[in-house]
This record gives sequence, C-alpha cells and structure tokens, in this order.
Amino acid sequence: MLCCSFLSKAQTIPNGGFENWTIDTAEVPDFWTITNTVPLGFPTIIKQTGAPLINNAVRIETAGGAGYRTQAGYIESRFPYTDSPSALTGLFKYDIKPGDTGMITVEFWKNGMNWYGGNFMNIYGTQTSLVPFTIPFLLVSKPDSVYIFISTSKMYPYTPHAGSYLMVDELKFTGATQQIPNGSLDSWSPVYLDIPADWVYYGTVSKTTDKYSGNYAMKLKTVKDRELSMATSYFPYTPTPKKDTISLLTGYYKTNSVGNFSGSVQLKLIQNGVEVWSGHFLGNLNQSTYTNFEIAIDNSIAADTLVIIAESSLDAGNEMFIDDLQFKQMPLNIKRIPSISHSIYPNPVHETLNIKLDGTKYRSAQVKVYDICGKLMLQKDYNLLGSGIIAVPVQDLPAGAYQYDLIVDGAIAENKFIKK
Repeated sequence: MLCCSFLSKAQTIPNGGFENWTIDTAEVPDFWTITNTVPLGFPTIIKQTGAPLINNAVRIETAGGAGYRTQAGYIESRFPYTDSPSALTGLFKYDIKPGDTGMITVEFWKNGMNWYGGNFMNIYGTQTSLVPFTIPFLLVSKPDSVYIFISTSKMYPYTPHAGSYLMVDELKFTGATQQIPNGSLDSWSPVYLDIPADWVYYGTVSKTTDKYSGNYAMKLKTVKDRELSMATSYFPYTPTPKKDTISLLTGYYKTNSVGNFSGSVQLKLIQNGVEVWSGHFLGNLNQSTYTNFEIAIDNSIAADTLVIIAESSLDAGNEMFIDDLQFKQMPLNIKRIPSISHSIYPNPVHETLNIKLDGTKYRSAQVKVYDICGKLMLQKDYNLLGSGIIAVPVQDLPAGAYQYDLIVDGAIAENKFIKK
C-alpha cells in the first residue's frame, strides 16, 4: 500500500546515518551504571576527591541547557543479594533546585518481583556539608537481589532542573554482613566511549559495521535485565505543513530479541521546553535483516525542537540496530477514484474517522485499514441504508499514518489519514 517512491526529502537529521563518531574517555565508579552526557559537553557524574573525604565520592548533577536538553544525573547498581539488612546508611550533601527532587531508592527483589522490601528518600533544598543519612526498611523475607538508584531529579514525572547536585559517599547496609560492591565509591576506572556525533546516550551503545548503508550503524544492547540502553538526539525543528502531505521519520532497523519485547524508536515535539506531541515505533521480535520503519509526525502542532529516542528493551541480551534516519514528505492522497467521491474528517483523528459519501444512493460498504507496512489493521462491513456517512472506529490503532481501501457497491477508492 505505502510506496516509498512517493516520498520527498524534508529537514535533515544530524548524523542520522551514524557515519560520524568520536572517542572520549570518562571515569566511572566500579560496579555502578551511570548516566553518560559526555557527548553534550556536560558530565553528570563526577569523581570527588580531597578533604573532608577519606578517599573518593561521587557528585551527581542535573546539567545542560534549558528545557528538554537538561539531563538528570543518576547512578544505579543491581547485584545478587541474600542478606537481611535493616537500613541503608551513608554521607551526603546536596543543592536541589526549587521544583526539583533528588532521590535515593533501595528495592529488594526475589524471583523477579520487588515487593520483598525497600524504601526511598526524597531530597529537597540545600545541605552544604557532608552529613549522615539513614533509610530504614523491613524485609518480608530474604531477597535474591537488590537495586539501588540515586538521582538528582525524579524520573516520573521527569522535570529536571539544571544546577541540582547530590554528593554521596560511604554507602553501607546496617544489620547485615553482605555489603554493597564499591559502596565506598572509592574505586573508579576509565572507560573509552565511542560516541555518535550529535547524540547523547547511556547504557551500551556502540558503532558497528553491521549496517544498512554507508560504513556504520548504531547498536544498542541491554546488558542487564531492566537496564536498557538509550540514545537521544535533540535538534531545532520547524514543522513544514504542506497541503495534502505528512512528514515522516523513516529509517532502518533490525533486532536480536530476548524475551517478549523488542527495541523502539520514539519521537517527541517540544515547544518552549514542554513536550507537546509524541509518536513511536515498536520493532519486531528477532528482525534478523534490516527493514524500513516510519513514524508520521503531526505538523499541525507548533514546535521548536524535535527529540528522537532509540532504545533497546528491558531484557538482558536484547540488541537493536538503527541506521539511515531521514525526514521525508509523503502525499496524503495517492489515489482517488471519481466513482466514489467522498471526504474524511477529522484528519488527524483520535477516535472515530468519518467517511462522508457524496450522495445516499449506496447500499453497502467495506473499509480496510492498513498500516504503513501494508499490514491489515482493521476491516469492517457497513449496511448504508441510505446513510452517506461511514463511522470507522480507530481509537485502538497506534498513532501513525494509515491507508484505507473504501469498497462501495463494488467500486474501490483509496485514501490516507493520521491517527493521533
């Protein structure tokens, strides 16, 4: 149904082909996963040394520019654990900006579930010197693993404020023999980062010659369960609405899937630092060869920034490959058959697409809705009984661009619409 030859080029995605990479280095605390914002020029995880510290500590920052480019810093660790501690203790100091919330979270897991105990601490305001803290908890039984998450900003809702920081040191469990690997935060190691130009990422993101076109593609891999890898690009964007056209993000992907979920690509439109629209694409499981994907963009919404987010799934071992991202324009109306003169409204649509036939002489109709890959998503028969309006329920369709076939008394017409 969808033919790519109808597309014409639109705005350019910086390094959308993943041909440009740089190498940088950073120090990270051993046994901890961290945010990585080196590509944007502002580290959010910094090793602290000197008095009054005994050795080293970690300084976590929320940093960056205004609005959506602001990145919350965090460190996290998940490791096997079978003891029964009564509290997490440590030292901290902080300056959490108004409207922001730092947090320290401890979750004890068993058999993949996290209701075996834990607690969290929200952090507000300013503390200028290192002081002790304690987070108590009561375990219902012995766990098999523990997850610790420390951040300068809440993740849900995600409203980071640049300038917030949290310094943490000497993390320990009380009432237990088994301790936190590198809980002292004294042990740090250098890492060498292969960075795609114009992208920021965290997790395991790398350059690969297993590409669709050019020399390289981007590979995202989930190394540990529930610790997906993500790459994000932010750039100025001006909607270019044209009559009877839609804008598309198009690219190529393949996956090596583990578990029930694959990777995804998300789009977000930002206006004055606020998200005003989003769309997404969910990859197929075990898509072993590169295949095309497309996400329709609602250009009727004013925006100044576009965000592209590519991520692997939450299952350890999952890999997603991305290449050749582009913006293109596509006509909404590829074909109309004069024998079935009709119009549609609203377009874009959220719940019900109304197809209005010119005249009431028709007896029966059938509507078939296809996604951009030609997959039949909806089929419905109608007895018109003199009515000239066909109501098509589309509320359960994912957001995106669709084509429909309208078959009325044996004649066929085709058209397109956008589902919000």
